[in-house]
Amino acid sequence: MTDLEKQAEAKWEQAKAEAQAKLSGLSKDAVATYEEKKKDAATYAASTLSSYQKDAEKTWEQARKEAESKLDNARKKTGTKLAQAVDTFDKKVDEGAAKTKGGIWSWFGSK
Repeated sequence: MTDLEKQAEAKWEQAKAEAQAKLSGLSKDAVATYEEKKKDAATYAASTLSSYQKDAEKTWEQARKEAESKLDNARKKTGTKLAQAVDTFDKKVDEGAAKTKGGIWSWFGSK
């Protein structure tokens, strides 16, 4: 091997070593950047999930209260209608009883 070839080979080896060192440094930076981005993404995902969970709980609570209110109103209306129906029935029974009583007593000469 000539001196020129030896020098060329030495320069080649030196350039190769420098390139490997730079790539190794880049690789470490890339891993660090990846880990940082991964951590940021996990934090964002957890935060977003927590926000969605709070929104869902709030919506659920509102729906529960609304359903409870509607059920209570329906119960009150039903109770009122039932009471009115019972009152109407009682009035008709009382009227019928009074008529019947008057009719029976009329047989005996009094009202």
